[in-house]
Amino acid sequence: MSAIATNWKTLLALFVLGLALLFASSLVAVSRSSPPAAASQTTAPVSNAPQEPPISNEIRGFPQLD
Repeated sequence: MSAIATNWKTLLALFVLGLALLFASSLVAVSRSSPPAAASQTTAPVSNAPQEPPISNEIRGFPQLD
């Protein structure tokens, strides 16, 4: 007989234990997840000041070809 046939109970127990640990870790990850962003009450302040144009990475005198 092969070693697997003689030790099938041990192998089955290890497999079940691995599945139980996987399931438990997924439950812990779900319970620790943060609330959705829509539920938070943080808002950006509204500014009426004029905004500067974004910084360009182009080299002056050499227009970028798209």
